[in-house]
Amino acid sequence: TLKLIHTYINSQSLLILRPPHDPELNFNQMYDDKIVQIFKGCKQDAMPPHIYSYTQSIYKQMLTNRQDQSILFMGHSN
Repeated sequence: TLKLIHTYINSQSLLILRPPHDPELNFNQMYDDKIVQIFKGCKQDAMPPHIYSYTQSIYKQMLTNRQDQSILFMGHSN
């Protein structure tokens, strides 16, 4: 089973928590092409929190509103 580490803070914010040492987490599987296909074309509120559903929603807003959008990544990376 795939464990997701994403959660929504509100309708405009996504939080990704990476536990330091969890042997059950498979980051390659979490972001592979199979996962892209699962999230492709789905509405954000119909899918579990994930960076793919979030960015897809932002992209749709950009096209619909004809207004630039931005995504800010913040945090610590090893």
